[in-house]
Amino acid sequence: MFVMKLDSLGAHQWTILRGGSSVEEARGLQVDASGNVFVAGYTASTDLDSQSNAGDFDVFVMKFDSDGAHQWTILRGGSGDDFAYGLQVDASGNVFVAGYTASTDLDNQSNAGDFDVFVMKFDSDGAHQWTILRGGPGDEFAYGLQVDASGNVFVAGFTASTDLDSQSNAGNTDVFVMKFDSDGAHQWTILRGGPGDEFAYGLQVDASGNVFVAGYTASTDLDNQSNAGDFDVFVMKFDSDGAHQWTILRGDSGDDFANGLQARCATTPSDVVLDVKFFDRVDEEAALSFTIGRPLILW
Repeated sequence: MFVMKLDSLGAHQWTILRGGSSVEEARGLQVDASGNVFVAGYTASTDLDSQSNAGDFDVFVMKFDSDGAHQWTILRGGSGDDFAYGLQVDASGNVFVAGYTASTDLDNQSNAGDFDVFVMKFDSDGAHQWTILRGGPGDEFAYGLQVDASGNVFVAGFTASTDLDSQSNAGNTDVFVMKFDSDGAHQWTILRGGPGDEFAYGLQVDASGNVFVAGYTASTDLDNQSNAGDFDVFVMKFDSDGAHQWTILRGDSGDDFANGLQARCATTPSDVVLDVKFFDRVDEEAALSFTIGRPLILW
């Protein structure tokens, strides 16, 4: 894996490569207020930075300082495959990682299906604090992770389970959003879907605790929205208690895929504006502007 730093004008500052004897895949990256760089992903190496691998693929987290100097690497895994995608660093330097696992013994946690969601917390020195697993009898895949100002942890992805946290599944795969407190205690889980498949990848939480989720759907009637093609982009909004606020679909006659979500909130005397960009699999962009809780398509 590599990490590059460019200045604000695009001038190259440094590049670092890090790896072992096998495969490393970097999936999440965050920079803290001091300029330290954190990278999360998964590895099949048995010797990455002198760390032991417990299964075929294990989770790794690396920390570099602002000059790219390596600070530490940690591996975490069970007897099966473990894949990390989401990474967040809070104001205190705690590191949160989310993904999915096929291990039945990851950090002494029980696995309910083939793949379950995991969330891990490490302190600023990389010391492990806790791991939680969450899942049903089917597969769960977690890709989006956010931590709010109070330390609450939000995770988004999709599930094939019919009874994840006692929630009903409307189709083959449905969107899920989970909330945990700063100690990893489960607060709530919501499922949202139609008769087709839904896949969630992007997740953002604003200053008021509202949760925004982006992905794509093959359902023709997701939350009473019309689908223009095989797969359409969706955005969902939930309040801080997980109550659904609205869903929008956007697409044309072909397939449309939203894999990322970035939000900027600005409070005015009358409303909140949220700008969102989607990045699809062919690097096309679509921009939305949200006002008073409902979206307006710009282009």
